Amino acid sequence: MAHGKLKYLYYLDGWGYFFKPTQAARVDDGLSINLLDYFTIRIQAVKTIDFILNADLSAPDAVTVDWSGYTDAVTGIKTKDDYNSGGNFTAAWSGFDTGDTDWINTARGRNSIAIALVSTITPAPYLFQTELIAGSNTNRIPDIPLPFNAVRELITGSEPTVPSGISSNSGTATILAGTDSIVVSFTGMTATGLVIPSWIGAPQSTLGATCSTNSFTIKAGGPMAVNTQVAWFCAKTS
Repeated sequence: MAHGKLKYLYYLDGWGYFFKPTQAARVDDGLSINLLDYFTIRIQAVKTIDFILNADLSAPDAVTVDWSGYTDAVTGIKTKDDYNSGGNFTAAWSGFDTGDTDWINTARGRNSIAIALVSTITPAPYLFQTELIAGSNTNRIPDIPLPFNAVRELITGSEPTVPSGISSNSGTATILAGTDSIVVSFTGMTATGLVIPSWIGAPQSTLGATCSTNSFTIKAGGPMAVNTQVAWFCAKTS
């Protein structure tokens, strides 16, 4: 699996907003993501809206923006109340979806973000923003956070009760103060599995996951100052 389910965002550099190139360049009014699933958000930065998409939904080279200076990213969602009050993140993800090699071309303004909403997130409206990082310089896109809808899947089963086991592919763990990682047991996991970790609350550093036989390790970029909760989503076990 090189990437999750695909979503596309087109960013007009210098104007600071996402737009829809296939809908008369109207401003993009939001993004919807299902809980308990793995998505790859493909971002394309351009300098004009006057172009026709390539067959792979990228923009022609002549209108793209050079983003090769951006080597890292932090993506987060907040409730509207937390955004207005300066409150904490509901969830945050570090880095790019580097497995999406068919799309990523930073010199042409193309990057990918891995998103997985775990079972503890309430289906509700949120606000979404990504901070691109180039050393000590950052670029938050879009300028004004994008409306973001966390949506529960319509699951075939004994409704309205969610079928048992539906949340077994996601959960939470705690990285203890003074440590930078936590090992999570997961029966059936292999070294070629894929786990998408996320911060619960404010992102502390980079965050990644390494899989092994019947477990995976969630590792931060440095020791935690206090016990810090993280979430995880298992996209595949092998």
